[in-house]
Amino acid sequence: MGSVSAVVEQLKYDFGRFELDHFLDHIQHLRKRQLILMPAMLKHEIVALWVYSEEADYIFFKPTDHVIHQTHNILHEIAHMMLDHTRIPLEDVLTPELFKQLFSGQITGRPRRITREPSNGIEELEAEEFVFAIQEQVMAANRIDQLLDKASSISALNTYVEGMGFDV
Repeated sequence: MGSVSAVVEQLKYDFGRFELDHFLDHIQHLRKRQLILMPAMLKHEIVALWVYSEEADYIFFKPTDHVIHQTHNILHEIAHMMLDHTRIPLEDVLTPELFKQLFSGQITGRPRRITREPSNGIEELEAEEFVFAIQEQVMAANRIDQLLDKASSISALNTYVEGMGFDV
């Protein structure tokens, strides 16, 4: 579909108005498909998941992750959609209870797995490049607070998290 930066440019999104919900509405409009965010307790090694169904796109994320990680993972899954990355069968990725509750038949998508390997393949690297490009646009528009929420829900960590190089 072209380079990652070209795809981000083709979004024609006004990052001066960036809020995650607003951005997701824009993606829905571009794809002409409903986009549904769903917090879910996923298998340990899965941190987020894009599910493509006939009716809609679903992004599952762990509600126990810090909001910074949730946002990053959601944008990573958006990248797979917008970059038209390969989808794989997901029956063994979702817990059987969640799968049966939500879907019938075969579904496809992209899981985001925890890995210690230096590279997860070209599509995973492209998805991370997409997130980085979005973050750059958000920072340039002085909207980084929309990516970060509060520094930490654990007050003892605020000094550390605030010192991570984000100037908010």
